[in-house]
Amino acid sequence: MRLRSKATLAFLPLAAAFIVVVTVASRRGIEGIVLEEAVSRVRPQAVELAARLAPHFAARSERSLLPPLQAAQSQTGAEFAAVLDAAGRVLAHTNVLEVGKIADASPRADGPQSDSQRVSVRGVECLVLYVPIREPLGDLLLDSRPGRRLGELRIGLPIAHSLNSARRIADVVAALVALFCVLSLAAALGVLQWLLGPVRQMSDATVRVASGDYEVLVPVDTNDEVGELAASFNRMSATLARTTVSRDQLARALGIASATIEASSDGILVYDLEGSALTHNRRFLEMWDLTPELVAQGRAAMMAHVVDRAADPQAFRERADELSQLLDQEHVDEIRLKSGRVFERTVRPLLLNGAVFARVLRFRDMTAINESAQVLERARDAAVQAARIKSEFLANMSHELRTPLNAVVGSAELLRHSELSPDQRERVEVVSKSAGALLDLVNGVLDFSKIEAGRMTAERIPFRLRELLENAATIARSRAAEKDLELACDLVVDAGEVLLGDPLRLRQILLNLLDNAVKFTETGHVRLGAKLAEVEKGVLLEIAVEDSGIGIDPEALPRLFTAFTQADSSTTRRYGGTGLGLTISKSLVELLGGSIGAESALGVGSTFRLRIPFERAGPGTVPGGVPSRAGAAARRDRQRVLVVEDNAINRNLLLMQIEKLGRPVAAVSDGAAFLEALGREDYGMVLMDCQMPGLDGYEATRRVREREGGKRRVPIAAFTAHAGEADRAMCLAAGMDDYLAKPATLEDLAVILDRWDRPFDEVAFRAYAGLAAPDPAALRALVDGFVLDASARLDRARAAYASGDRASADAEVHALKGAAASLGARGLRELCRRLEASASGTETGLLLSQADVELDRIRRAVPSMHA
Repeated sequence: MRLRSKATLAFLPLAAAFIVVVTVASRRGIEGIVLEEAVSRVRPQAVELAARLAPHFAARSERSLLPPLQAAQSQTGAEFAAVLDAAGRVLAHTNVLEVGKIADASPRADGPQSDSQRVSVRGVECLVLYVPIREPLGDLLLDSRPGRRLGELRIGLPIAHSLNSARRIADVVAALVALFCVLSLAAALGVLQWLLGPVRQMSDATVRVASGDYEVLVPVDTNDEVGELAASFNRMSATLARTTVSRDQLARALGIASATIEASSDGILVYDLEGSALTHNRRFLEMWDLTPELVAQGRAAMMAHVVDRAADPQAFRERADELSQLLDQEHVDEIRLKSGRVFERTVRPLLLNGAVFARVLRFRDMTAINESAQVLERARDAAVQAARIKSEFLANMSHELRTPLNAVVGSAELLRHSELSPDQRERVEVVSKSAGALLDLVNGVLDFSKIEAGRMTAERIPFRLRELLENAATIARSRAAEKDLELACDLVVDAGEVLLGDPLRLRQILLNLLDNAVKFTETGHVRLGAKLAEVEKGVLLEIAVEDSGIGIDPEALPRLFTAFTQADSSTTRRYGGTGLGLTISKSLVELLGGSIGAESALGVGSTFRLRIPFERAGPGTVPGGVPSRAGAAARRDRQRVLVVEDNAINRNLLLMQIEKLGRPVAAVSDGAAFLEALGREDYGMVLMDCQMPGLDGYEATRRVREREGGKRRVPIAAFTAHAGEADRAMCLAAGMDDYLAKPATLEDLAVILDRWDRPFDEVAFRAYAGLAAPDPAALRALVDGFVLDASARLDRARAAYASGDRASADAEVHALKGAAASLGARGLRELCRRLEASASGTETGLLLSQADVELDRIRRAVPSMHA
């Protein structure tokens, strides 16, 4: 450990203790002063009031005593004022006790004229001032004897505000003391850094001498001990440069170098082959409690002295004897002492003309380091446990929120498609927007959790850039129109430009930035600009989102991308939001390998710029595009859909939504009923809830797949409120084919139903048939050739995955995906896309099996499709 670190570690506990002592002492002192000042301010008024109350005391009438008490309470700002007789009974009280009750069982004896006490009255901390009420002495003004004690006046002063002020002053004092300590530490470290400069020079020179450069010299700039050490080092270097080192000369040189060895924080011993000590440092003596005289007696005497200090003396002696025989080998091990300390022992041979003539032992005290490592390990375990608990909480929170949200979003959407009056439609729009805002909040928190846990991943698929940019602008333009804002686009991008990357993440970034721009702009415009620049390994996408909104204070720009932070706290109250949007955007940009920054001026507007590198897709690549939320047209000839959902509200809602899409649909409430329904009737698609009482969705799916014997028949898509990547992987591992998170709109349902309802895209297939084959026989031959080629590609991909050659496997799957898209085989294309994105071997094997079954479906479906 370096000296600066040691100085810092030594200073910090002392500084912390000093700050604590100063804080406590100043707080108590200032509180005492504040309370004493409050008593001094009110005591004269209280004594005067006690004197005025004495004449009215004989009647013991609350009516006569209460007015002056209330006036005193108003003048002094007291919490209460009370008059008690000598027995402690309340004669009059402004606001707490009833008259006639005992307030204090032990009346105050005659003593000082007044005293005070801190008490809590109905949760309010007060300083109660006690003033005795004495019998007036008439005209005997010169009589110094006190009158007979009639009772007591009590005035309760609220002191919470005064104490808070005192504590704030004490905190300021503590902060100033802490600042002074920090500045002192910085100054001390600076001085230490300056003082250690020559020592570092000598250390560097020692390394050069050890490597054989004997001409090196250390500058001698001072006349102190460091200068003397540098001069000694220079003399040693000159001696080494003039002559060949012999054993005797080495012994003399060690005497010169001993000063250098003394600077080490490790214990060092150098001894020759006969066991005689050539040199050692003071730290070695301290670590083993040795004396120079004992070291001079040689290795045997030292061993006899230190062996009993080892935790296992016999093993220590045997290991030492073993090491003494390994003359030309370097060795590192640990020695444990009975005291609990741990030394790291390093043994190195010293060579002269290729032969070993001495050995160096270095002992480093590892006790503190090992303890620190254990503390760090425990802290790591605690952090892992905390992260696990947080992930479980977020998953449960997401599930509990998404289930009712599904009902709200779906019902609102169905209402929007029905006949409504203008007032009713306006209220439905409010419900829909509010549910959307809540869903954005849930998704934002989950995305932030994934980013924190390092579980956010990026895909690498082809997409059309301009289509993605225009899609994002279209969504934002509808929001801008509600505020009469102009949303302009300046897209210097070709319509046919196809890039490789993650379109979903890029789209999420753009929507976040455009949504923020619209949110914080009341009048004017929002502008989206994009262009591509050529770079060495592809292209660099440069995007700018500019607005004429409220702007950002330059001082707030550095914390703009910090989680749960907005530039001004008032924006949260006015515009809403969690402060996660820009944090998530920055993390996603960095995930894609890019950078993001912002420029802004208050009242003028803001511009966010991001730069993300992409690769251009190869010629002939078919882009997947950005997933559209536009559903397929309603088709009444589709196979029947089975909904498995235990929540009655969501079950009925799904029935109405799927019927609205024009699909025949049935529903059951649990896994057991699902298995019975499959046994009675064929279904073209199953929407499966995962968490259900009794037989849940995972186990029900496993049983169906076992019943099918590896030959897939019915597609099963998870429809669940669990929205994490781990939940998706669990659904696929259970045998499900797809995944849809709650809440889902009609468009979401249309997309997933259309994806799995039939193995073919009829429009694409018929276009393929019309171009490639004029008759059924020719088409049959083409499809058979496609099936054979696809089967061979799947076999090669399976072998490549098994051997760990991911690049070759991905190439085969990518080629098959393009061919399936041309044929119109949506199911096979989707399976290839998921194979490209798969991570685990288990998921890859499952998807390959599904692809085999899908090929069989294509072979059997061609005649009916062509007819």
